[in-house]
Amino acid sequence: MPKKKKFTETSKPKKEATEKYKPLIYENGKIMIDFSYPFVFNTCSIKNVFINKVKDYKEHLKNNRIIFSEAVNYFSGWTFDELMRESKHNHSIKDKVDLIWRILKQLLMEFNESFTDDNIENVIINYIGEEEIWQIAYKQGIRLIGTRNGSVLKLLFIDYHHLIYPDEWHNGEDFYKYSFCPMTYDVSKI
Repeated sequence: MPKKKKFTETSKPKKEATEKYKPLIYENGKIMIDFSYPFVFNTCSIKNVFINKVKDYKEHLKNNRIIFSEAVNYFSGWTFDELMRESKHNHSIKDKVDLIWRILKQLLMEFNESFTDDNIENVIINYIGEEEIWQIAYKQGIRLIGTRNGSVLKLLFIDYHHLIYPDEWHNGEDFYKYSFCPMTYDVSKI
């Protein structure tokens, strides 16, 4: 068996490599919704503060039809700048970051029981990173809440009842009585 030659690196790099934040840009800067987080469709309820549970399976299907057959296509026709000019309901969330963290904490702790009060903040930081939190709006009060990276909105959760920024048009109903979560529902009952 021949001896293996030993390789020794002798050259030195001229410049150090630096990694810079580079925004993700989808086709011509149009919005793309990223649904890849595993907890996106989980729901939670924080008494008298926030709920994104829905009435029943039928309402869940109606909302999903709206999101996947209408809203995703609608958003993909706009850039974030165009969408902001179109409606005041599309914007970064700077004034309600504490509420978003509280919702994420509840969602994540219900999604994964191994998350605790001791580690949940680090988990949330890992999901949000340095990105801005955004809300984009679609009809019937549905709001998609996520982090923005260039033209990509990485969805964190869905505000079905317009409760992050409530108003009289969408918030007359008592949503806190709702208990349906599509991710914990026993599908054998369908």
